[in-house]
Amino acid sequence: MPNLSDIRQSLKSKVLKPTERAIQKLKYSWVDYDLWRLIHEHPWLKSGAPQKKAIEWYRKSIMTDRDYHYRGKLLQQGKLYMFDYDTPKYADTLAFFDTQPLVISIGPIVTSEGVRDLGLNMHLLPPRIRRIVMCQIFEMYRNRYRDQLFAKKQDNVPVKWQAIVDPLRKYGLEFCIRMYIPELRKNVIEFRYDDWKNAIYIESKGYKKITVEALQKEWASFVRKNKDKRLNDNWQRS
Repeated sequence: MPNLSDIRQSLKSKVLKPTERAIQKLKYSWVDYDLWRLIHEHPWLKSGAPQKKAIEWYRKSIMTDRDYHYRGKLLQQGKLYMFDYDTPKYADTLAFFDTQPLVISIGPIVTSEGVRDLGLNMHLLPPRIRRIVMCQIFEMYRNRYRDQLFAKKQDNVPVKWQAIVDPLRKYGLEFCIRMYIPELRKNVIEFRYDDWKNAIYIESKGYKKITVEALQKEWASFVRKNKDKRLNDNWQRS
């Protein structure tokens, strides 16, 4: 049961968010909105702990706002979600898995075992690479995303796997594509497009069967085996 402080924060956020969006709309025109710049010039970076600031923002402003809680059966294409996924169907046989994926949805896919949500789990990529991938996808569909930025109800964006895989393969895009069983998702949050600059800094609550350091090594090994020499070995400066 939420305490009085949470209730006050929720009421405050419901008043402030429409005002903040109005201010953003005045500050950034359709043409000027630059997700890359907003991420890499984020005020949180000045604190030296953007991940900590992101979690504080998520807990105080997003979790307490019911408008962010997604109740749909399937994830919508081109939107960013985060959810609890503690017990995958094949948890015993999976090499590793993320218990709180941060997913850009590619949309539903029909398999022999039923309908699945297909998406790109940003948490499976190193922080630098996940920011690159997110911004590249945003730019590939910039007309659609920018058109929806400050709408009260944002439409989905038809992000197609076939369109993004080749341009982003050098970043190990295939390493982070996953299928999720809709019934196993819990506490689903749907971020607004204008929240992506904040959400990208949220780290997972935890990985199973692997450490963060080992996960990044797995990604690096995957890239070395599949890359076409376009990604520098020192990916942090690529």
